[in-house]
Amino acid sequence: VGRIHASEFPDVGFENMLADNCAIQLARAPTRFDVLVTDNLFGDLLSDAAGAIIGSLGAVTMKQMTGVRPLTFQAWVGLISFVPLMVFSLFLEPQAPALALKAGWPFLGIILFSALVVSVLGHTTYYVLIGRYEANLIAPLTLMMPLATIGLGVLITHDPFTARMALGTGIALAGVLIIALRRDHVAPLVELWRPRG
Repeated sequence: VGRIHASEFPDVGFENMLADNCAIQLARAPTRFDVLVTDNLFGDLLSDAAGAIIGSLGAVTMKQMTGVRPLTFQAWVGLISFVPLMVFSLFLEPQAPALALKAGWPFLGIILFSALVVSVLGHTTYYVLIGRYEANLIAPLTLMMPLATIGLGVLITHDPFTARMALGTGIALAGVLIIALRRDHVAPLVELWRPRG
């Protein structure tokens, strides 16, 4: 990329960055970048960092909102996002409706599961927790979602559980443990499971 840039686009600014530094720079000053050229792994790291930043901003915004019930909030999010996502889906994947109809009942089951279990139950519970407790106490628990996805994939769809998955699971669990067992987090974690009176 550097050679092509130097020979064909000498008037365009170019900077080579390591993945971790680029993620930090994107978080600090995203308007600094016009175009990012990455390999697959680097792009995955940056998109994961961007997702984490957006999720964190959403959690902070939710903590500041008062007077809106979590279920009502989730209903508005679903309603407002449905139309633009449907338009983008039909534009980018015009064959999707025909494939959905061809898939039949399993596809309908996935839609119902996503709508009722994930959105209504899962996200509403998350909103309740984030409203009651500190965000840095709840955030480590969200790291368990990919592990549950792997576990359910192995149990339900018989996905192979490879050594690489086992290593990733171990690293994620170690991260959750380190965050959760810090001295200033142990007491709030105990409080999280006690009934509030």
